[in-house]
Amino acid sequence: MAFDIWKWISGGKSSVGNLSGAGGGRSTSSRVVVNLDVALQTTAFLRGMRVVAEGMGSMPLKLYDEGDDDGRTVRKVARKNKSYRAICYMPCWLTKTEFVETMTMHAFVNGDAFALINRGAGGSVDDPVEELLPLLPGQCEFRLSNWEPEYVVTIGNHREVLKAGQVFHLRGTSWDGRVGINILDKAREAIGLSRALEQTHGALMGTEARPAGILTTAGNLSADVADKIRAAWQKAYGPNGTKGVAVLDNGYSFSKISTDAVDSQYIENRRFQIEEIARAIGVFPQMLMHTDKASTFASSSEFFAAHVKYTMLPWVNRWEEALKRDVIGWKKKNEDVWARFTMDVLLRANPTERGAFYQIMLINGVMNPNEIRALENLNPREGGDEYLKAMNMSAGADPKDPADPKDPNAPPPPKPEDEDE
Repeated sequence: MAFDIWKWISGGKSSVGNLSGAGGGRSTSSRVVVNLDVALQTTAFLRGMRVVAEGMGSMPLKLYDEGDDDGRTVRKVARKNKSYRAICYMPCWLTKTEFVETMTMHAFVNGDAFALINRGAGGSVDDPVEELLPLLPGQCEFRLSNWEPEYVVTIGNHREVLKAGQVFHLRGTSWDGRVGINILDKAREAIGLSRALEQTHGALMGTEARPAGILTTAGNLSADVADKIRAAWQKAYGPNGTKGVAVLDNGYSFSKISTDAVDSQYIENRRFQIEEIARAIGVFPQMLMHTDKASTFASSSEFFAAHVKYTMLPWVNRWEEALKRDVIGWKKKNEDVWARFTMDVLLRANPTERGAFYQIMLINGVMNPNEIRALENLNPREGGDEYLKAMNMSAGADPKDPADPKDPNAPPPPKPEDEDE
């Protein structure tokens, strides 16, 4: 690149306060100003962001060289590719997991995530990648110039216009094809109402505005006596009291105030807001630790499979295609090199289910023993590269062939010509 990247990085500050929407925010109907800090204090939104980001970070990322072998696509791990380390293991000071999580969080909340591509001093867009340096939201602006992408990057007092191949752009769901949809902005009403409900309940509990019960007596009490009894009861049996067993005399009785319809509706509103936020961010409520009585361990496995298919798969596709477009490229030796996430880790079943699956794959010759051992993080064994083939699965075999000695209806074999009649 034609500029000093590290001078840029040292000029920026890494804090949540730098992120887009953290300082300002927009007001909502519930009178809560929603910005990034408020959204991250809303547990449903925070959990949804973490589920997607941590799910992406947990999947292994590898480069593959996909070639053609007699009409068949053959995929091999491209470990000798000079960009392999920067893409798959150590993009910068962050590990691959940390880098993927950070970029995914930026794109999840703001709609876009950007990272500078360092290809070395004077490197061109076709040279190997040495580093991927994440930018904070607000430090990079995407625009089209004559239908060619440009990136206006501002760090500190330095401003530079970069071209395609110099910036990695992870784009979320987009309406205009330029930038992703800002989920924080579009879901602000749901987030604001959830936050308002939480603050209202917190204020009620903090001031103890609602009594837990009522002490009653048949006699008349002066205000001073009633205050002394209330203080003594609060000291002994209040939130910070010594507790123990209460003893009532002189006709006193205690009546507990039970949950009424208003309280029940409040709880329902809070539950509904979790579902509303889940709907807005595209994450199943079960993944936000929100379940109902109908959920069981049997049904949860189907929820997890749906989560991988409908929530994680779109993000996997965005990552793989953006890495190919911006980082790997299509020229020279990288034409057939692709970045692929291993999604099997998200669908990893229990040992019994995995054993049954491996047995089917092994018997039908789809996988060999060493391929199965590799999936279980075991070393290969001698002779484990051979594929098994069932006796009745040979190509071109006819189970009713008259020459098949196993066929009971087959005619006897012909006698040799030199044998006596």
